[in-house]
Amino acid sequence: MKTKYFSIRKSVSAVLLMAVTLCSFTSAANATTFYISPSGNDITGNGSVNNPWKTLYKAASVVSGAGDIIHVNAGTYTETAQVLLRTGVSVEGDGISSVIKSTLSAANTAILSAQSAEGTKGNQFIANLKFDGNNRTTAWAIEIRGRSNVSIHNCTIIDFDERGVYWSGRVDGSEAAPSVYATGNTFYNNTVINSSTYSNDFGKGLLNIGGQDGMLIYNNTLTQTGRALGTNGYCIKYVNDGYLKGCKIYNNTITKEAYDNLTWDFAVELFHVSGVEVYNNTVIGAMDFNYQPKLTYAYSLYIHDNIIGPTTLQQQHEHGVIFEYDCESIIIEKNTFRNLYSPIYYSTRNLSHITDNEIAKNLCYNIGTTAGKQEGRAIMFVSDGSANYSCTNLKIYNNTFVGDPVAKASMGLDFTDAASITNTEVKNNLFVNFSYAYLFGDPGAAINTMAVQNNNVFNCGYGNVPKYTGVAPTNLTYTGNLSIDPLFIGNGDYSLKSNSPCIDAGVFVGLPYAGAAPDRGYAEAGAILPIKLLDFSVVDNKGKNLLHWKTATEINSDHFTIQRSTNGVNFETVGTIQAAGFSNNEMDYDFTDADPAAGANYYRLIMVDKDNIIDYSNVVSIFSKKVQSMTIANAQLSSAKSSLSFTVNATQNVKALLMVFDANGRSYLNTPVVLQPGLNRIDKNISAAAKGIYYVRLVTADEGLVKNVMATE
Repeated sequence: MKTKYFSIRKSVSAVLLMAVTLCSFTSAANATTFYISPSGNDITGNGSVNNPWKTLYKAASVVSGAGDIIHVNAGTYTETAQVLLRTGVSVEGDGISSVIKSTLSAANTAILSAQSAEGTKGNQFIANLKFDGNNRTTAWAIEIRGRSNVSIHNCTIIDFDERGVYWSGRVDGSEAAPSVYATGNTFYNNTVINSSTYSNDFGKGLLNIGGQDGMLIYNNTLTQTGRALGTNGYCIKYVNDGYLKGCKIYNNTITKEAYDNLTWDFAVELFHVSGVEVYNNTVIGAMDFNYQPKLTYAYSLYIHDNIIGPTTLQQQHEHGVIFEYDCESIIIEKNTFRNLYSPIYYSTRNLSHITDNEIAKNLCYNIGTTAGKQEGRAIMFVSDGSANYSCTNLKIYNNTFVGDPVAKASMGLDFTDAASITNTEVKNNLFVNFSYAYLFGDPGAAINTMAVQNNNVFNCGYGNVPKYTGVAPTNLTYTGNLSIDPLFIGNGDYSLKSNSPCIDAGVFVGLPYAGAAPDRGYAEAGAILPIKLLDFSVVDNKGKNLLHWKTATEINSDHFTIQRSTNGVNFETVGTIQAAGFSNNEMDYDFTDADPAAGANYYRLIMVDKDNIIDYSNVVSIFSKKVQSMTIANAQLSSAKSSLSFTVNATQNVKALLMVFDANGRSYLNTPVVLQPGLNRIDKNISAAAKGIYYVRLVTADEGLVKNVMATE
C-alpha cells in the first residue's frame, strides 16, 4: 500500500469539521442572529438585519442568549472600548471584508475578550473576520481565558503590537499546573501575520496557548518576518508556563524570520507538554520544547512528517527541534530537516533526564552553515554549564544525516558533558560529510552499553569511526558498519540507487521494511510502503469509540488492522477494515470499537499491502467513561414529508437540544426537547431537505451525540 501525501495543506472533511464544531457548541432553541453594520446605529438600532447596530462593542453588551450569533456585515469597524463576549455568543463576519480595528493602545489589552471561571463551557465561535492591529496601535486581537469549547477559525489577524491571540485555560497569570484544563478548543484555517514582539530577551507569540487539554491547531498560516532585526516574536508561544495535554498541531505553515543572532530562533516555544502530536507542518524556524513528561500518554511528544528548516543554508546557527530539561518518551520520525546547523538539539540543564527517546526515519540534509567549515551537528547533546544530565534508552534508527557538501558539518552524533549515557542503539543510519567525527563521546567513560550497528559512514573525519575522549565506552557493540559511498540518487534526492550497498544491509529494529532486510537510511529503495495518512482520529460516539482515518491515493493496499492498548505500550487487535487497493482519490475509513476499556484507550493502525509490507500509524487516544445517559436508537428523515422521526433511550429526565444539519453545515432543525427515562419517540417537522446524508445532533449540558441518516423520498 502506498499513500501519497500532498504538500498542499489538507483540511479535514467538511462533514467531520461540522460534526466537531457542532459537538462543541450547545445552542438554545430560540437562538437569534443579530447584525452590525458601518451604517448602523447604536442608539436607535435593535440589531435586526434591517436595523443593525454600529459597533461590535454595542452588540456584545446586549446579546447574551446561548447560541446567539453577532453577524459583522462587510465594512470596517473601529472599536473605542474593549469588546466583552459572553459565553454562548458567537461572532461571525463576511470574511476579510469584515474588518475589526480599535483605538485601544494599552499594553496587554485585546480588542475582543472572552473570560470566565476556569472550566466554563464557552460553546461559541469567532469566525470569518479580519482583525487589524492598526499598524501596531493595539496590543492584542483576541484573548480567551478559562473557557472551553471555543473555536476561532477562518480569521485573518494582522499587525498587532504584542500578540495575535492569547488563549489560556487559566484566568490569572499563574505559572502552576492548572487544576482545571480547558477542553474542546480549536484554532484552524486562520492567517496570522506580524503580530508578535520580542524585547528584553522575551518573545511573545502570534498564537499563545496554555492550560489546554486536547486543543486542535491546524490548517493555519502563521508568519512573523516583518519587523526590524531583534524584534520579531514567535509564531506559537506558551502562556502560564504552558501545560498542554493531548493537543495536536498539524497541517500548518509556520514561518519565523531567519535567525538574526539577536533573538532566539524559535518559531514555536512550548513548556510542559504531554501527549502532544506535531505533524504535517512546514516550519521555518526552530521548535523549542521544555519539560516533557508523558504522564498517562504513550509519549510526551510525537513529532512526525514535518518539513523543518529554511529553503537555503544560513550563516547563523539555525536549529530544527530543541529539547530542554527532562525529556520522557519523545518520538521524532519521518521528518525532513534541511539547511540547519543542528536538526535535533538537546540543550540539557543540571540533572536533566532523557529517557526512552526514539529518532527514526528522518532525513537531515545540508547540515552546517555558510559561515565556514566544520559547522554543525546532526544530533547534539550539550550541557548548559554542568555535566550532570543522563540519557537512557535512546534509539537512533534508519536516519539519513548529510553534512553540507562544501562546508561540511562537524559531527553526526555529539554526546558532550553527560554524567551517564546508557542503553543506546545507533543502527541502520547513514552519515555523510562530517569533518570531525560522525560519533563523538566526551567523555567516553560516561557511555555504558551502546550498540553501533549496520550504519554506513562515508566521507567523515577520524577515519569514519567514532571518537571518544578518555577511555572508550563500556559494553560497546560495534558491528556491521560500512564506510562506502551510499549511492544516493542525487539532485536533492537522498533515497538510494538500485545498486546501493545499503539496500538490504540493515539489521531489524522493529520498523517496516521491503526486501530481505531493512535498508540503511531513511527510505527503503524502490519500496511501496503503506506509510502516509492524511488524518487519524478517535471520538466518543454513544459510549463507543469511533475511529476515522483518511488516505490520499493508495497503491497495492490490502487492509488495515486496528489495534488497541490500555497503557500505550502493549497493543491487541480489535478489528480489520479492507483497504481500497488502488485509488487516485482521498479515501475515508471508519471503525467503531463497540466495547472500549474503561479509562484510557490508545489506538493505532497497521497498514498492510498485498505483499504483506506493513507500516504503523501514529497513536491516538481517548478516555472512555463507559457510562452515558442517552443513546440514539433510530433516526429516519423524509425529504418528501420534511419530517424527522427520532428514537432515543435516556436514563434520566434531561433537557436537550435536537439539531439536523447537512454536510455543508446548513441547519434544518434546531429545537429543544425534554427526555424522560426510558424510550423517547420524537417526531418533528423540518425545513425542506433534498435526498442525501444528514446529521442528527442531540446535546445536553454534559453529552453530545451525532448520528448520520439518509433522507429518503
